[in-house]
Amino acid sequence: MDALRDVYASCVVHAVSTVFVWPVAWAALLRRLPHVAAAATLAAYVFGSYKGRPERVFGRPWHALNVFYTSCHRYFPVSLDLDLATLPDQFVLTLHPHGPFPLAASILMPQLALKNDARLRRVRFAAASAVFWLPLVRDMYIALGCVEASRTTLTRCLKAGLSVAILPGGEAEQLLVCPPEFPTEDLVAPRDGLFRLALETGAPIVPAYGFGERDAYRSSAYGLAARRAWSKRYRVGVPFAWGRYWFFPFVPRRQAVRVCVGEPVPPPPPGPLDVRVATYRDNYKTAVEALFERHKRTAPGSSAGKTLRWV
Repeated sequence: MDALRDVYASCVVHAVSTVFVWPVAWAALLRRLPHVAAAATLAAYVFGSYKGRPERVFGRPWHALNVFYTSCHRYFPVSLDLDLATLPDQFVLTLHPHGPFPLAASILMPQLALKNDARLRRVRFAAASAVFWLPLVRDMYIALGCVEASRTTLTRCLKAGLSVAILPGGEAEQLLVCPPEFPTEDLVAPRDGLFRLALETGAPIVPAYGFGERDAYRSSAYGLAARRAWSKRYRVGVPFAWGRYWFFPFVPRRQAVRVCVGEPVPPPPPGPLDVRVATYRDNYKTAVEALFERHKRTAPGSSAGKTLRWV
């Protein structure tokens, strides 16, 4: 309840700052006090956006934005393969692959929220802690329903009855170079933390795969060793990739993308925690491989002739 009150208070503060502080800032601007206006505007933004740190609680999703994002999806096009009958009430949704830019995740967030199902509106997507320190970027992530990808935050969300979605390959998978002509589709095996989180909270793991994700961008291995060292030290991936335009690399190619959501991974039987984690990982790998093989021939992208490889 205390966490819910914090989120409510954050929303009230944000509303008050929007209604009262912003008009003062713009009034100062109209009276030719640009420095005062800039300072007041900055203070209002920082106070409204960072107060309460919603990314560390339950997020602050703004579902009205999902209509805008789905209209942008006509550029690809985008499709979602999801059987609601197999979806549990609460879950940990995992998404592979983590492309240079998380395209499939940005597609999945609004697509899930727009479905008329209460379980999907309770999903919070985990994002790297670094993005929440970037002004405006943090607001976009929070409005989409993202929270900080920390063990504490994810556990808090699951214990509150929410579901979470993560990209378990992390920065290591983000930096992998897998062009369409490669015979394999490389993925990074999740670390123990994912399976410990699922076992401790009782939330089953539901795998998903974004076909066409890696075809929307071209990646280069230039400076890969240095970028991997940076990523390992600072937990921030630095991809060297581009989409439709090399001078504006974030714009993806007009590549169809399909996100396929599988069935929950069978949990391991009772036993020592280390043994259960190892068994859960094996079951997870098998489930992801089966999901990939089941959809690769009919899904968009270059996955049809490839085999999945864990690195």
